[in-house]
Amino acid sequence: MEKALARFVNEMESEGAPISHESLRDQAIAIRNALKITNFEFSDGWMSNFEKRFSFKSRIIHGKAGSAVTSTQDIQTQISKIKEKINEYGLSNVYNFDETALFYAQVPRRTISKTPLSGQKDDKTRITIALACNADGSHKHKLFFIGHAAKPPCFGGKTGEQHGHWY
Repeated sequence: MEKALARFVNEMESEGAPISHESLRDQAIAIRNALKITNFEFSDGWMSNFEKRFSFKSRIIHGKAGSAVTSTQDIQTQISKIKEKINEYGLSNVYNFDETALFYAQVPRRTISKTPLSGQKDDKTRITIALACNADGSHKHKLFFIGHAAKPPCFGGKTGEQHGHWY
């Protein structure tokens, strides 16, 4: 029965189909019933030992790796296509855009004291700052501030325009 279940796991893995513990247990029950095995329960302990016996491990699926370009040749081809497209434009029309976060409400991580202090949960309140400029440096855009408040506390009660920024 376990060999049949291990074959099922291997087939699903080769097809790229994810398998949860619940679906594995359902498949084990179907195999048990097909083989007319009685008095066999699929406990968490059995599941853990089954995975160990067949060198299976529960893993986290990260992103969409299956759709990503993976070979060095494919990557070089894509880079060449991008460069060709960029070369259709003058340097003054090619921009670089990047963003970073300003965690303006976060307290320092270090302190000076006589006794140890307990840590605090980090305050994740932030404003996203975006920067853009063209390739020849002739146009450096003002900073973009991306937030959710009309007058963020870090702006001291003023709007972004009053500070000379886009918000």
